[in-house]
Amino acid sequence: MLVPPLFVVFSALFLNAAILLRPVTYDRFLYAFDGSLGSSPDSGRRKLLMHNYWLGMVCNAACFSASARIDAWVSRGKEKIAELRTAAPNGCSC
Repeated sequence: MLVPPLFVVFSALFLNAAILLRPVTYDRFLYAFDGSLGSSPDSGRRKLLMHNYWLGMVCNAACFSASARIDAWVSRGKEKIAELRTAAPNGCSC
């Protein structure tokens, strides 16, 4: 029965350390301003992608392709990205 009290003590210590190590951010002010506008700036894009199935599929494919290329660049090195560009299907140079 010692685990819950120890968890509370250690989590409080680590959270306080994390607060001290992280710089001050002003996200709360940005969120308050964003909420005061009445709607999210992304709501128009979200509606567009939800109502246009094919555009959403193209955007998803581009997102996954970009993340795969970044992963390949990070894990294999800078010289491998050139190979990925030359091996792109359908002559895509993006």
